[in-house]
Amino acid sequence: MSTKCTLVSGKTFHLFEEALDLPQNIWLELDGCSFKASPQGIRVEIPLAIWEVIRQHSSARFDLAPLTDAQLRAEAEKQVDATRAEYHAHLAKQRAARKATGGKHRRKTLTSILDGDARLPRPEHVAIILKKLRAERSAQRKLQREITRLPSRHIA
Repeated sequence: MSTKCTLVSGKTFHLFEEALDLPQNIWLELDGCSFKASPQGIRVEIPLAIWEVIRQHSSARFDLAPLTDAQLRAEAEKQVDATRAEYHAHLAKQRAARKATGGKHRRKTLTSILDGDARLPRPEHVAIILKKLRAERSAQRKLQREITRLPSRHIA
């Protein structure tokens, strides 16, 4: 069973993430390419056409990085309200289905389909989502710092 999450692929290349790997790693498989390996590292020839395709595909997100704490809380509240509205809409549909079938329609998978936290009081639900968003924002900011520390050369 493969744990590869494809970002982009072609006849001779595959850019992917490993589902069980750290989120800041991306893997590239190249077929029929030249390479040189030594104890110090590996050097791979990437055709320019493939490079232009893969450089445009990344799973990196930076949407939370610039947000202030207040903006992050507003985003958490927005997500919670959307989840809770969806949860209550599904509950209403299931109640209607139970009523229409004389109570034979069961509510067995609702919480597995939807966010189980929607049953918590709203402040607790917001706190859970806010904690997740803060961790994600921190990871995005860390990645931004790592990118800016890498040397870059621009060819004129």
